[in-house]
Amino acid sequence: MSAHDLAGSPSCTARAGEEVRAPCLATLYRQEFAFVWRTLRYLGVPGASVEDAAQEVFITAHRRLADFDPTRGSARSWLYGIARNTARHHHRWARRRDPQRLAAVDAEVAGPAADLAADPEAWIARVEIAEVVEHGLAKLDPRRREVFVLHEIEGLSAPEIAELLGIKVNTVYSRLARARTRFRAAIARHQARERGSHG
Repeated sequence: MSAHDLAGSPSCTARAGEEVRAPCLATLYRQEFAFVWRTLRYLGVPGASVEDAAQEVFITAHRRLADFDPTRGSARSWLYGIARNTARHHHRWARRRDPQRLAAVDAEVAGPAADLAADPEAWIARVEIAEVVEHGLAKLDPRRREVFVLHEIEGLSAPEIAELLGIKVNTVYSRLARARTRFRAAIARHQARERGSHG
């Protein structure tokens, strides 16, 4: 989303002769809520907390609207930075509150309960896949995980990720290669343990 896209919204239009400097929060919310939610989820915020964390992102964005500068990046990259800081804050808080906390995959990630009744085998398969992916992501350090998620799950290109994170494109490729290797190894170990426990 560009500043131009935001400027097109009737409630975001500047007075004649003024440059639009701050995006309209309602437009940002409508267009970027799903992205923020997924970002928080894949940065390790548990499902039970992700809605609150997403609201926190948009509250922070509202407070900092005047800080948004479209010449420094897109509204999405600005929101991503806020979401990343919110996720870090959540992790620090969770460690202090419950240091033994284990990441659990929530049923909501796999789909609503109605799906369970309609096709229990497909629902169970989705839960199992979500557990495996969550396990693999949990084994990545935060910098590699965010590059991996942005590329493999969000579908962003290396140059887009570089802009979003403020790093070099070659750094993106390096982190992505290492993340893929580590993710595959974590998945293989997890599957081997699962086979061993069922065999």
